[in-house]
Parts: sequence; C-alpha cells; structure tokens
Amino acid sequence: TEVLRQLSVLPVEERLPFVVTNLIKILSKTLQISEDSLDGNSKLTELGIDSLVGVELQIAISNTLGCEISLLLLMKEENLQDVAKVLLRKLKVPFESTESLTLDSDDNDKMIEHSKETKQDTINKDDMELN
Repeated sequence: TEVLRQLSVLPVEERLPFVVTNLIKILSKTLQISEDSLDGNSKLTELGIDSLVGVELQIAISNTLGCEISLLLLMKEENLQDVAKVLLRKLKVPFESTESLTLDSDDNDKMIEHSKETKQDTINKDDMELN
C-alpha cells in the first residue's frame, strides 16, 4: 500500500507517530468524529466501539496498512500508540532506535533480560491472536 511505502522510507523515530496518525485517521472516519478529538493516548475501549465497528476498524487497518489484527488484540491494547506498536511489530518494521550504548555489566545484563521478557511477551501476544 501507499502507506507502507511511505512508512518504509521514514526515519525509524518517525514510524510510530506516522502509524498513530494513520490510526487516528482511520478511527475518525470509521467513528465519524473529529481527528482533533483523538491522539496516541486515546483508548479504544472508551470510544464506544462495539463488535460491528471493531470489524470495520479491522478492515480499514488491513486495507490501509496491509496488516491484519484480531478484534481481541485490537481492543486489548491500552491506547492507539500501543496498537501502532503491535502493528509495526507484525509488519516487522523497526520503530525504536537501537543505538549502541556503553553499559557496565549489570546494566547490560538487565537490558538482555528485558529484551528476553519483551520477546516472550510478543510471542505470547501472537499466540493469543492465533487462538
């Protein structure tokens, strides 16, 4: 899709805000509300989304971003920014800076452990989506 093409040429740090902006546009159109009333912290559960509107959102996200997301996962995420992160991970598009840092060994061990936990969380989320 055109959105994916645009996403692929953006610097890494601009990708998450770009997807959030596209989600806001999709939500605004689907719910027929102003884009100004939404932001990355908007919670889908507080917008009065029922299953029918949820399916419309799924279709719009798939058509716009070329990525499918289950209704359960869509509604489970805390806010639009979290939904955007899930979509970027599913698209396998890097969105966080992975700059090299000079760390002492304790900090390095903590980062490695956090990375393992994050990876396991992602695997668990994907497994939930398959069920």
